[in-house]
Amino acid sequence: MDRLITILCLFAIFHLPPWSFAQDIDHTIEAVVDIEEGSVGSEDLPILEALRQMPLDINKADRIDWEQLPWIPPDLAQAIVDWRGAYGPFLNRRMLIRVPGMNESILDRLTPFITAGGHTPRTHGQWRMTNSRHDRYGVQGNGRLGIQSDVNIRERFSWGMRFERRIPNRVYRWQSGYALIHGASVIDQFLVGRFEMDFGQGLIWRSRSTRPSLSTFSASVKRRSRGFRPDRTTYSTGSNRGIAGRYNGRHLQFIGTVFRNKKGEWTHGGRWMWAHHRGVIGTSIAVKGKTYLYGLDMDILVDRTNLFGEIVFNGRQYAVLQAGIIWRLGNIESGLTVHHEPHVYYLDDTAKSWSSLLLRWKPDQRTVVQLSIEPQRKVHYMLLKRTVRLRHRWRYGIILSGAWSQEKDEQQVGAGMIHSRWQSQVEGRIRGRIQWRGRLERRRNVADGTDHQLLISTRYRSKERVNLSIQWQYTLSNHVKGSLNTPVFSGSQRSRWTLLMKGPVMPGIEVLMRYAKTRVTRHAQLKTPLMESDWSMQVSMAW
Repeated sequence: MDRLITILCLFAIFHLPPWSFAQDIDHTIEAVVDIEEGSVGSEDLPILEALRQMPLDINKADRIDWEQLPWIPPDLAQAIVDWRGAYGPFLNRRMLIRVPGMNESILDRLTPFITAGGHTPRTHGQWRMTNSRHDRYGVQGNGRLGIQSDVNIRERFSWGMRFERRIPNRVYRWQSGYALIHGASVIDQFLVGRFEMDFGQGLIWRSRSTRPSLSTFSASVKRRSRGFRPDRTTYSTGSNRGIAGRYNGRHLQFIGTVFRNKKGEWTHGGRWMWAHHRGVIGTSIAVKGKTYLYGLDMDILVDRTNLFGEIVFNGRQYAVLQAGIIWRLGNIESGLTVHHEPHVYYLDDTAKSWSSLLLRWKPDQRTVVQLSIEPQRKVHYMLLKRTVRLRHRWRYGIILSGAWSQEKDEQQVGAGMIHSRWQSQVEGRIRGRIQWRGRLERRRNVADGTDHQLLISTRYRSKERVNLSIQWQYTLSNHVKGSLNTPVFSGSQRSRWTLLMKGPVMPGIEVLMRYAKTRVTRHAQLKTPLMESDWSMQVSMAW
């Protein structure tokens, strides 16, 4: 039955209306569901894409490598490295469950992105094709057809390419291409083509936002170091086109690069790093025209205390500082991050300086209480964000969680309270193969009004690795328009169905499908409800 479902989905791919699509769901079903439900941030998508193609070797990865994964905090990353040093290499991925702090939920998410290594080098690769389209109001909309190919020749040479065709204007666009040489005589890695990179706190070399995420329980206060990697995804915003090389010594690493970004600016520079199993100290330099940027960064773990930070200078002038600390005392884990740019003046309402404080208390193995406070210095006012989260594992695998957050102008220049949100959620498993989740959320914005949202989702995983996820989301909005003296109230209802399916058709061939249908009804207008639908279907072939 499972194979029949996947074959029918594969058949449907070739009978959809005109092809158009993007490579927007190339992840495991666990990661896709987490993204749909807001448990994984968009800043983690590029690294998931890269590790899906080149999995992390658990017998070679150091602590910094482990922290690339969004589900691994610093202490668990160090625990994995320490366990390997004490008991020897992992014979397979399942052996990670022996590491203190590892559990089945984390291991399920890690499995597609890691490998135990030790295999004989061979030639392998993957070919992937994705079709997506967005239709509105019953009219066929725009879409894209994307094709990607990656080949690895005996762990010595890799190359890949990706292009897309847009519908209906039939524009062909080359998205990315790269060639990567491994283990050369002098340079350990040499890459030509499109790539992305970030180091330290990501202030000089970066591909994503430098802001840390406090949105989920799994998120850490710290900004992860991620290195450089081929550009294989449409999510990246910092794609560079040029060359990069890396040399790895026993404790030293040097990276040099010359590239041209999307704005047409040429940049060259490099990074030198001294690495130890307990920490990393690095220095970076970048030259953009007549602008010279150089900085120092560190990431040190001492017992249960993690110190990290980066300072950048623009010529002789101090430009930006970002630093933080994570420490653990018994059942309490805390984190503090600060960011400051003294000589930058923004034209928009962007934060010039901010800090983040995180307190996480675990009274027992089943309960987590988390508090985060984030003050931001805006151009005209001080914004204070506060978030409280509670999570408790009940009997029979049922998990109850709740969250409350508020954004408020402390100087009362604006409207005082700007945004507030509370959320309650219950989830559980049935015999380990069916996972269900229900969530109720209320969001209030002074400028826009109040939204109430209900989300119900179910996921099934069979023995044959066929995964099916169904999600229903309903939003009731009450908007406020007009002035404060003469407000005008209007509202809308929005319901959205999402179906996710992934499974093997035959050895080496997998199908991933996503379909979403949205219905919007506006109370203030006597019109036919607005209907939208999104299709994304993908075929992956590996050899």
